[in-house]
Order: sequence, then C-alpha cells, then structure tokens
Amino acid sequence: MGWCSMTEQEKHCLCSLCRCLACTLVEADEHLEMADIQGAMKIRNWHGQLFRYVVVGVAATATHVLVASVALLVFGQTLLLSNIMAFFIAWFVSYFGNALWSFDSQAKLGSMARFVVVSGINLAIIYVVSEKITASSLPEYTGILILSVLLPLVGFLLHKLWVFGK
Repeated sequence: MGWCSMTEQEKHCLCSLCRCLACTLVEADEHLEMADIQGAMKIRNWHGQLFRYVVVGVAATATHVLVASVALLVFGQTLLLSNIMAFFIAWFVSYFGNALWSFDSQAKLGSMARFVVVSGINLAIIYVVSEKITASSLPEYTGILILSVLLPLVGFLLHKLWVFGK
C-alpha cells in the first residue's frame, strides 16, 4: 500500500507511530549518551583514585624508610624493632591517606577492620608467592617483581570495592 492510497486516518497513525519511534530513538540516544558520560566519569574517578592510591603508597613507603632509618641509626634500635615501628606508623599513613584522600571516605572502625583484613590478605599473598618462587628454579628477585605489581593491584581493588566502597 502506497502513501497516496492511504486514508487520512492511516496516514495520521503512521506519522504518529514514526514520531513516537523517533522520540524513542532520541530518548534512547540521550540515555546512552548520559550512560557514556557517567561511564567516563567512573573511569576518570578510578584513574584519580589510582593516582592518589599510588601517591599515598609512596608516602607510606617513605615514612617507613624514614622511621626505620631514624630508629636504627639515630636511636640505635635493632633492625627488627625499627622495621616493626616503621610498619605501624606507615600503616596509619596508608590507612588515613587512603580513607580520607584516595577514596574520599571516612575513617571509621569498620573500614579500619577491613583494611586490617586486606593487610592480612597481602601478607598471605607474600607468603604464597615467596614460597612458590623459593621452591622453583626462578631467581628470588622474580618474587619481588611479581609482588611489587600484584600487591598494589590487589590492594587497590580490595580497598576501592570493599574497604572504602560506597
């Protein structure tokens, strides 16, 4: 059936249907565009959080090195005691830096407990990788390289999605 052979009512219904379809397509396109913007913002947010997470990690590492060095060299503490003190001070730098800055969260007892669990998970990963590398024929520095990549990635994901997730 051609346009000319249609009744006015059929033409009106077809035009209404086309307008409805066009409006639906425009709305769907706007919805997809909004989803793209929100998706891009989420990706940008992840990038910003990852950058801040790295900065906090560097600050915590620098804190550990500084505290351990001062305890060892200035105050004459043992290496073990120096590193234990440095670990706990650096841990607080890491927790509060990540809570308040990296993930824009609040420092609460619940997130602190989850942060402790993630520290335990990281320790377990260190143990497993170290044991596997030691048992293999790979050079020991391979374990250090693997852990230097694996731990920050696992830590970031667990902190982002579980410890400080909203």
